[in-house]
Amino acid sequence: MTVKIQKLLSVSFVLSALFCFSGNLLAQKNAFVFVHGNFLGPLDESSKNRYSSGVGGEFGGAIGNGSTYFTGTAGYTNFIEKTSSGYSIGNLSYIPVKIGIRQNLPFLEKLIYLHADGGIGFVSYQKKVPQLDSLSKSRVAFDIGTGVKLGSIDLGIVWDNFKEVKPGGWSSWLGVKVGWRFDVIGSSKK
Repeated sequence: MTVKIQKLLSVSFVLSALFCFSGNLLAQKNAFVFVHGNFLGPLDESSKNRYSSGVGGEFGGAIGNGSTYFTGTAGYTNFIEKTSSGYSIGNLSYIPVKIGIRQNLPFLEKLIYLHADGGIGFVSYQKKVPQLDSLSKSRVAFDIGTGVKLGSIDLGIVWDNFKEVKPGGWSSWLGVKVGWRFDVIGSSKK
């Protein structure tokens, strides 16, 4: 199966999962869509040695009861290779497709939220090197974070991870998210 077909199937799965849950949740009349810009810095030693930072974005939607939301997201991040990293494999492209949960905290008029997402991340390297072709595949991906809602603006901090093949382990990144949310059904202040 080609990577493009895998990506299309993953996005379709996330959207289908959201629509399956939507019947009961839409009775609660709260849904929104969002778009975020992501700015990430490496945390693990392997990523710190090879990449200086990551820049990208994500979009998604959420359906819930005003306090708890089921979310679906898809995004793109480009991790920028350091010029002095030794053997060059180029920049790393990361396309995550995740489902998750977002919980508004009950104090401060529900301005603060926590979130956790899990899914699949499609990883590919800029340079086409035979040794790397087998590494440019889908991987397990997850993130956890917190944020603040300021009207229609979302500000957040996230710990984003995907399974690393060489070296084995996890590629971990600390990021800042800045973006907008748009109510589709109901009001975000409920």
